[in-house]
Amino acid sequence: METGFTSDPGEILEPLSFVHPKGWTALHDAIYLGVHRMKPAKNKRRVLFILSDGADNNSRYSESEVKNLVMESDVRVYAIGLFERPKFLEKIAALTGGEVFWARRLKDLPDAIEKLSRALRNQYVLGYSPSKGQNDGKYRKIKVEFAHPFTIGPLRLLWRRGYYAPYAPTR
Repeated sequence: METGFTSDPGEILEPLSFVHPKGWTALHDAIYLGVHRMKPAKNKRRVLFILSDGADNNSRYSESEVKNLVMESDVRVYAIGLFERPKFLEKIAALTGGEVFWARRLKDLPDAIEKLSRALRNQYVLGYSPSKGQNDGKYRKIKVEFAHPFTIGPLRLLWRRGYYAPYAPTR
């Protein structure tokens, strides 16, 4: 099922109610398409939400192609893994500064959705600008740490593991 950007949940829920799984899953292709669909989004903060068992048995794109795409994009991946622990989804979510929640059984799904909703709504967003901006198009790794331990409840750090510098050819 594919839909465009919408503020009307009915535009997603109605067609979704007619979907009948047939055993073929092109998860990598769906993520690839989703990331490309996010490019014209109006908001600067872009999140791709994935609800899946994490299995893929019918994709044209490989794990490494999808991994490279999400690393190059400015899209954060959040997912809910159904039934199995989705290792691939955990990997790409970590690369983008997103997170994965796990619903072992269908009855765990509402709780996983609530956790995801809380995670998206209760976060601080910090920016980073390198002191020596080099426009060479190379990948830059980023490491983020707490400078001082906090005593105010549990805090977690989620961040993109790196970014690609802009490319400007020298003349």
